[in-house]
Amino acid sequence: MNAADTTTGACPAGAICAAVRGALRGTLVVLLPLLAGTLMARRMAGAFDARISAWAVLATIGLACLAALAIRWPPRHPGGIPTKLSRAGQLKWLAGWLATLVPSLSLLILAGTLSATRISRPARVGSWLLVFAEELLFWGWIYGPAIRQRLWPANHRVEEPPATPPAGVESLHHPIDDAEPNDELENETTDDVTQQFVRRVDAQGHESLSGLLRVHFVPGQRIAQAHLGFCPPLHATPTIEFEQVEGPPARVKLAQVFPYGARFEIKLESPAPSGEDASGKDAPRVGLDFVASVAAASLSLPGAQGE
Repeated sequence: MNAADTTTGACPAGAICAAVRGALRGTLVVLLPLLAGTLMARRMAGAFDARISAWAVLATIGLACLAALAIRWPPRHPGGIPTKLSRAGQLKWLAGWLATLVPSLSLLILAGTLSATRISRPARVGSWLLVFAEELLFWGWIYGPAIRQRLWPANHRVEEPPATPPAGVESLHHPIDDAEPNDELENETTDDVTQQFVRRVDAQGHESLSGLLRVHFVPGQRIAQAHLGFCPPLHATPTIEFEQVEGPPARVKLAQVFPYGARFEIKLESPAPSGEDASGKDAPRVGLDFVASVAAASLSLPGAQGE
């Protein structure tokens, strides 16, 4: 397993970049539907009677598609209807779905409005092709693995070991004790371990990873990043729950999640101590318990995946 990567120094470059990306996405989420709604309202009021250049139409649609991708990249399924979340969690889920669906709806309105104006047939066809390509890229990224598993299940079938080995061959298959699967792992966790987790697939096909992630800080450091890799990648973007179990008070943020891994950002309330206080066992570290889980590899529609 790879050790957790850390960023030395107290420079908040990562936090600044994240804030800029968030502000840019928030601006685009407002501007894209505003543009589509304004053009539709003006068209319904009788505007755009003159012939519009094909290049102007294609440039408008192309920029709108890029804005929609910028809002929703990297593609991530917002999840099913939450039933056990707090009000803040439910609002966050609703905001995630709005940020996912509003760009698609805005592109459809924009393409439909421009198609109703006096434009050439190549411009009309090209506009819809651009919108279709953008939507196929986004939704295909989310549902592609599940669709492939549904269409070609044989490619995802896991061969079970034979119940009885051939004569003269000793079986190498040892079933896991379901009663206490983590005891051996927990007993072997020492202070020098930076990552340790167990990967499971239950009888229903739900895959999960659970374990410990540690991040060490050097003197004067306040912000660090930790990368968690999933190899082989999961068949879909997982839901990750985590809790700080070691170290000084810190703010932990799940910055990115992909089928092949995740990135955490950890910020201490105060920089790590310098000098003699930071030597040996006194060097600060933050430990996280985490669980990453995905549903069975089947076609999951919005609202059908529970939290």
